[in-house]
Amino acid sequence: MTIRPSGRRHRGFTLIELLVVIAIIAILAAILFPVFASAKEAAKATAALSNVKQMGTGFNIYLADSDDTMPLAAVLRPDGAFTLGIGVGVPFPSNNGLPAPWNTPARINMADCTWHNAVFPYIKGQGIYAFTSNPSKVMFTADTFTTAGPGGTIKTPQDATITMNGLLHRLNASSVASPSVAILAWEGSGKVNFHGRGFADPALNCGNTIDDCQFNPTGKPSAVTPYGAQYGDVFFYGPSYDSFWVFATKRMPMVRTDSSAKAMPVGLTIYPNVGAPSGAFTDPFLVVEKDGGGSGGNIGYYGCDANLNVTPDYSGYWCYFRPDRTK
Repeated sequence: MTIRPSGRRHRGFTLIELLVVIAIIAILAAILFPVFASAKEAAKATAALSNVKQMGTGFNIYLADSDDTMPLAAVLRPDGAFTLGIGVGVPFPSNNGLPAPWNTPARINMADCTWHNAVFPYIKGQGIYAFTSNPSKVMFTADTFTTAGPGGTIKTPQDATITMNGLLHRLNASSVASPSVAILAWEGSGKVNFHGRGFADPALNCGNTIDDCQFNPTGKPSAVTPYGAQYGDVFFYGPSYDSFWVFATKRMPMVRTDSSAKAMPVGLTIYPNVGAPSGAFTDPFLVVEKDGGGSGGNIGYYGCDANLNVTPDYSGYWCYFRPDRTK
């Protein structure tokens, strides 16, 4: 018997069919990739908010052990007089291999007393200080870290993005007018992790003062200074970063002194416009710069007097970070 073929034959996809399939895949990718990117961004924002929340909890446990007194936001120089170093990136952790003058016992002890090192035992996680998606950079180009030296065991340098509100320096927590409003800590380094150093932002303008220095609602933080005219606070312009827009939403995680945390809007007004849409107590920045695609670097802030009125010459303390703000 002869078996005849059935007449069926197998065929592959035609070129048109392949192109249609490829086009469908491309369309689906174009639709889904932004969704994936948005989900990834949301996950990063949630992690950052969790970090500042844990930071706030650590601060409050520290306060319970420290007679409700905030830690040092500036360094107390070991020279026998009460002089403060302002705008200084202090080693984090202390004795992390930075060269002189930070490798002497006195300087290591000084670094131990500043906020990021003092609060660390209550946080138990150095990674809490950093935002993992930010690039890690040295604060000063000359920064180098050795693995051996005087002063005891060298510690591994850590990254830090979160900064303390320096207007709270040594302040008693009971003097904070509204703990659910006053800012305790935020990502004051912007879109960068500083490697091996931490600082406060903003900071009281008490550099080289020879008396006590604290936030003073009705006047300057220090009565004695070699500089004559003195503003209420200074903004630390750290090198190598240019944006406070950590997230595409232009919102930044912040924690209040009662440890409540929330993502707040930052840099809503772009230069040359002046004045944030919602005012001095809603956006920390008066105006931010826009270079090309928009850097979001701070070039202005609101200063407030003792009555929490915005001052036209930006003197006084930074409104957004005043410990006595109630709105």
